[in-house]
Amino acid sequence: MSLSSLPSEIILLIAGLLDTQRAINALAQTNRSFYSQLNPILYRYHTQHNIPSPALAWAAENGQLGTLVKLLQAGAEIPPVVRPITDHPIAKAAANGDAKIVEILLDAGMRDSLQGIDYNMLLRHAAVGNRMGVVLLLLSRGVDPWNSTEGPSTICWAAHGGHAELVQFLLKDVERRGLWPAVKKHEMGEALCAAVKRSHNEAVIRMLLDAGAEVDFRRNDNVTTPLAIAVNFKQVSATKILLEAGANPNITNNDRGGPLVCATLWEPMLSSAWVWPPEKSGHRIGPRGQRIRKEPSVLVDTLAQELDDQLRSSPQEMKDRQTAVVRLLFEYGADPARAGGSLALHNALSSRNYEMADFLLDRGACMRIPSLDPPRQATFDRAVAERDFETIIGLTPSMWSLRCS
Repeated sequence: MSLSSLPSEIILLIAGLLDTQRAINALAQTNRSFYSQLNPILYRYHTQHNIPSPALAWAAENGQLGTLVKLLQAGAEIPPVVRPITDHPIAKAAANGDAKIVEILLDAGMRDSLQGIDYNMLLRHAAVGNRMGVVLLLLSRGVDPWNSTEGPSTICWAAHGGHAELVQFLLKDVERRGLWPAVKKHEMGEALCAAVKRSHNEAVIRMLLDAGAEVDFRRNDNVTTPLAIAVNFKQVSATKILLEAGANPNITNNDRGGPLVCATLWEPMLSSAWVWPPEKSGHRIGPRGQRIRKEPSVLVDTLAQELDDQLRSSPQEMKDRQTAVVRLLFEYGADPARAGGSLALHNALSSRNYEMADFLLDRGACMRIPSLDPPRQATFDRAVAERDFETIIGLTPSMWSLRCS
């Protein structure tokens, strides 16, 4: 009698006597009939001997919907939630745009184990990857895309990624929900700050401005504006759009702070980054039940990393972009005495960018150093008049940029 002619009861009995998944799988590969009968046993064996199921994690992360369903039907346990949930299968599925898998995992019990911070993370993953289907699913389950208590809201991530369709959808959602004016102002301002970091993001920037984003929005430090961030990231097109929309280059009214300072910096400003949790610290529970203080940590800003890479790989290109944004600031009325000209000049000298130093001096930028005695002040003034930059640098106190004038 051939194996294929054995009754199902005998086949299942044989499989029950096998003690490894590999052995059961080998028997299942005999023919299609064996496979159809033994495949459910393979799933049950796996789930009984693997808690939680690594196959379930693999299926969720790789879009294997059929495998995921079979594992759940066989009793597979979903991996426990460990925060942050960035590496959890449901977060990977959200990042991949597998809305159906996210839905199945939620309905299989995860909706009871996830908290607000977790849903915020799922929305973040979906928005970063422009996964509209996942965003729609989560919103249909009552997730609030405007919750910014655990980090930037969804529109910030969408704008940061340059995803115009998703930004447009969220702008319509603002009107549907009737957000309080103060909340709307803050979220749209933060989204604009995120959008101006990216090259070729003109559509999103204009979309936000047309929807009412405040061009001179100030972040929580009451200093950093979209214009300051755009020039810091040397984004020429974004800088021009903001200035054309009425951004005030003299908004700080200070010669030691403003867009000119930001434009002459050679690294991303910390104030342009996102801090999570925002401006607060909390506690987490340690492995022995003790309360451990959590410090705010800067979220990974891929665009800041890209800027740093560009500075290292193509300094001339970045220097040209820096010159372009500084020229734009003056073209639209920047006053060195009110837009940070003094510290901008110091930045140019410190980086040995003497072309920029010449340009700033020609437009009235100056450095005031009250601590110099009369003879040294006379030498300093003569060096400025003669554009003797090495002497200026030598006479400038090392910590001058950190002191108040």
